[in-house]
Amino acid sequence: MNNKLLIYQSGGYDGCMWEWNICTWNKEGKWTNIFSSGSMGFRNEKQALEFIKESHNDPYDLIDLDDQKQIDFVCNNYYLNVVAGLMKWFDENENYQPFYIVCRECKRKIFDPDNIEMIDYHGDGGIGIEVDSFICNECRSCGTCDICGYYYGGNYEFFENEHGELLCKNCREDSENEIKEMKKNTLKYEINPYDLNSGKRNITKPLTPKKSNPYSAGELRNRNKE
Repeated sequence: MNNKLLIYQSGGYDGCMWEWNICTWNKEGKWTNIFSSGSMGFRNEKQALEFIKESHNDPYDLIDLDDQKQIDFVCNNYYLNVVAGLMKWFDENENYQPFYIVCRECKRKIFDPDNIEMIDYHGDGGIGIEVDSFICNECRSCGTCDICGYYYGGNYEFFENEHGELLCKNCREDSENEIKEMKKNTLKYEINPYDLNSGKRNITKPLTPKKSNPYSAGELRNRNKE
């Protein structure tokens, strides 16, 4: 058997048999156990081959890695944490990468496991979590406040301060309050409130957007590409 991937549901912690396990045959026919858990996870090639030949009701898929449609089936139908795990394994152990995850924001296929980040997830009813969506690093950067680091999404309207930082509404309000407080302290405690060169009062300028309308993440993405 050459260039095949076997994904089967037959493992997990005690009392659970639902975790997905994975093994593969490379182009030369060498078998490798990518991941297996529980007492029913395969530990050798013989167990894997016997499982395929047997008549049983255990869910599994035998994927031909030379067939793009079958690879697309895995990427688009399996749990995303399973696909992300496959991406990481192939990136570290093989000289090619067949698997990908589609970025939630820009809809591009991302093949590099270091260029994706989990963004939405939910509980699986037990002790684990299931991933709902990933985004690429570029979209993560465009949709994130530079101050608090929270991801707001591609359509969120940010404000740009005088240092070129993108601020969410909360951080913008906090910054304005800090500047107001700084002004009060400057007027109250500064010994020489005048700039010696200009003769004008030396007070930090208030935070204002550079445009009349705030930038959206989409506008920023397009602006950066120009």
